[in-house]
Amino acid sequence: MERLIDYCSRRPLLWSSVAVAAGLLARIAVEPLLQGMLFPFVTFYPVVAFAALIGGRRSGLFALAAAALVAWLAFLRPAEQSGSHLNILILTWIVAGGPIVFLAASLADRNASLRAARAAAEEQTLRLRLALEATHLGFWDFDVETDQLVWDAGARQVFGVAADAPVSYEVYASLIHADDAAAADATHTAALEPGAGDYAIAHRIRRPDGQVRWVEGVGRVLRGPGGAAIRVLGTLRDVSALRAAEEVQRLLVNELNHRVKNTLSTVQALARQVFVGGVERADAVADFHERLFALSTAHDLLTRHGWSNVRLGELVARVLAPYGEKVLFAGDDVELEPNAALALSMVLHELGANAAKHGALSGGAGTVRIETRAVGEELMLDWIEAGAAPAMASGQPGFGTRLIDRTIASLRGGCVREYRADGLRCGMRFPIEELGGLAEAA
Repeated sequence: MERLIDYCSRRPLLWSSVAVAAGLLARIAVEPLLQGMLFPFVTFYPVVAFAALIGGRRSGLFALAAAALVAWLAFLRPAEQSGSHLNILILTWIVAGGPIVFLAASLADRNASLRAARAAAEEQTLRLRLALEATHLGFWDFDVETDQLVWDAGARQVFGVAADAPVSYEVYASLIHADDAAAADATHTAALEPGAGDYAIAHRIRRPDGQVRWVEGVGRVLRGPGGAAIRVLGTLRDVSALRAAEEVQRLLVNELNHRVKNTLSTVQALARQVFVGGVERADAVADFHERLFALSTAHDLLTRHGWSNVRLGELVARVLAPYGEKVLFAGDDVELEPNAALALSMVLHELGANAAKHGALSGGAGTVRIETRAVGEELMLDWIEAGAAPAMASGQPGFGTRLIDRTIASLRGGCVREYRADGLRCGMRFPIEELGGLAEAA
């Protein structure tokens, strides 16, 4: 019936006219049953009620007037009723039909209001469901008095519980991670205390499939007249990815702090050695700047690799780039960890700077070959100068030599220098595990 009324309400006057015609046909059909008594409007009362239901007072009054006209033309005028009798019949029709119109119209208005309210509720429910789905939120409803818990599809998905599986507070509590169970229960209990308001909670859960996830939720407690908690509503969401990102960020910040401290310590050591004794030398500042530049070159290379391992061959190319094709690298490549890369960048810079001042890179056709080979658990790294003037050891090791030796020692390595006729040969060895590991062949 409701669907019929909804359909006819789209064109109420048309269907009111159809209803009046139907009433007329019905009146003609029941004429033999009336046994001569004149009841011209008997089949039109349902008509005006129907018209008022589908179109309100306007349609009802239209049907009331149309029925009176039809009844007069079809029954009253042929019966040649007296004027007084006709007036009484018409008045009776209006007096009886009018209230029917207004009652039916009032009922129609009430039904329309109910339909509008229902449609608004359905629209609000749809919006809430779409909002929960879009934000990956789950909804939960806990009845404190009956101890009943309701989870929507989103909440069941977060906890990994099947759609048809029964849920209760005990089921929820059993899914909380053992290390967080006591704190979570205390939070829920405190929220039920008189005077407590909205609350938030975060804890880990162990889903039925064994996965451990982080869950955050917010709840609102509804209270009865005496202030006692009677119901708790809230939303929850899986924040495992967010927690993992926060942990990575924390580790990165700690790692950054560690690297900054190490870098500052290295800079301090360089400054103390270069400017020891307060000697005012113009080239001391230049040496200091060059070593800082070597350090920054290694930092830049590591940054490009996300502070993960970098290859020794790439480090050699970057640090010794100013010398171009005079520097050749060959042999087994190594994946250097960040600390090892920083240390070797200083060693390579000092060897290159020394060769540029006194050795094979100071001019002419001199070259430097850097050869590596893995021998057991160690990496042999040879710095071989050729085409240079005969190399000679200085009486007192300078800062560069001391820096090389200390840096190699920090990697648990060793160094042997050979001062040959065509230049310096510096043989270094390092534990491969201290550097990082051998690189896979390209």
